[in-house]
Amino acid sequence: MAYGGRTQKSIYGRLPSGLRNLAATWYSIRTYPTRHGRYFHESLARLKKNEWLSDDELEKIQIERLRVLLEHAGRSVPYYRTLFDELGLAPKDIATIGDLSKVPLLNKERVRKDGVGLLADGIKKSDLLCVHTSGTTGTPLDIYQTRELFQKEYAFWWFHRSWAGVALGDRTATLAGHPVTPAEQTRPPFWVRNYRENQLIFSSYHMSHENMRYYCDALGSFRPELIHGYPSSVYLVALHLNDNGITTVRPKAVFTSSETILDHQRTEIERAFSCKVFPYYGNVERAGYIGECEEGNLHCLAEHSIVEVLGDDDRPARPGEPGVLVCTNIDNMAMPMIRYVTNDVAIPLPPEQKCPCGRGGRLLKSVLGRVEDYVVTPDGRYVGRMDHILKGVENVKEAQIYQPSTTRIVVRVVRDASFRPEDEQALLDNTRERLGADIEVTFDYVARIERTGTGKFRFIVSDIPIEERLRVPE
Repeated sequence: MAYGGRTQKSIYGRLPSGLRNLAATWYSIRTYPTRHGRYFHESLARLKKNEWLSDDELEKIQIERLRVLLEHAGRSVPYYRTLFDELGLAPKDIATIGDLSKVPLLNKERVRKDGVGLLADGIKKSDLLCVHTSGTTGTPLDIYQTRELFQKEYAFWWFHRSWAGVALGDRTATLAGHPVTPAEQTRPPFWVRNYRENQLIFSSYHMSHENMRYYCDALGSFRPELIHGYPSSVYLVALHLNDNGITTVRPKAVFTSSETILDHQRTEIERAFSCKVFPYYGNVERAGYIGECEEGNLHCLAEHSIVEVLGDDDRPARPGEPGVLVCTNIDNMAMPMIRYVTNDVAIPLPPEQKCPCGRGGRLLKSVLGRVEDYVVTPDGRYVGRMDHILKGVENVKEAQIYQPSTTRIVVRVVRDASFRPEDEQALLDNTRERLGADIEVTFDYVARIERTGTGKFRFIVSDIPIEERLRVPE
């Protein structure tokens, strides 16, 4: 697809739609074994086998794998070897989930500074997969993981999807930020077909009022069994379907991620597609997988991570009160991130509360992080999840997009000492790829970006009145 260097993207952008479909399919054929190999299938089978285990049985699995992780970290990971020595802490001192609080929290800045020290001894970077994340705060990180962990993450995806009766190979429509169509393109198709995975991949960057009929016609022809995407993108499609009385798109389920789904978005989406929405939370750091079940409860998948919700003074948040998500992936042996502070906010339910669906695992009332706005382009497109402009860009500590008008955006950037002109060009190229050439883009280099009262900042700040950006409930 439109991934790779500038030359590959330029060639892809000039291809006719039929050849783009072949390029998308070829890309999938080439990468499919990396995502769906032996570890994927073994993990998915194990998850389905353990689906109905009790909380006590799941906790035993967590403790057993946590002990292995801690012993490995204390022996083979420089950061934790030093930390445990300084604290006089031995892995055997952590015998319960509650004992995990003896290990200090790990924040994003520490990962940025000591990322190499978090890598286990004897592992070459060339043997690992490196993924880049900007996160909702715009702070870029390089995260290394084994192919085994990478495949296990996909197993959790498809395990969660099985709760809605969806299986690997079902027709899937994706609206999740893939740059499959050049930003300057004005006529359909705004999507590509991935025949290898029975998938129709839509651009999230061409969703103007004028174009929505093309999106909906394509969905109606494709007849997806699963729709997956950003809630902001799926919501725009749902609005068009509902406004025009179109009832031809009937998937088994809609799965949303990467943004917090808002109540009015959920209402419109479920009405448009006549099925349930299953939001889920995950991150590139592989710190936590939290998925909604058919009963509407959010389950922390116990075989993925140990999840804590911490309030004031780093103590467990009380049920019903917001706190910061802190997660420990119990399978991450290449780059262990123990008690990793995600900076996302969640509200826990009472620990004794059980879900009527019968599955175990800790329950959350909601995950409040990842609420993002849209950027509005001069030609009327609504573009969300703009943090993608930071992926693969080096030497940027933080960034924020400020939109004073529909014709202009300002990218506020906190540089580190190694920032180069090439980094600005990469930022500009990524921005243009998503927004096109008609909007003015300027850079404002600042010492820091202002936080809100909760210590976070919005990645997109807009002066455009909300009623001019999208339809919201009164």
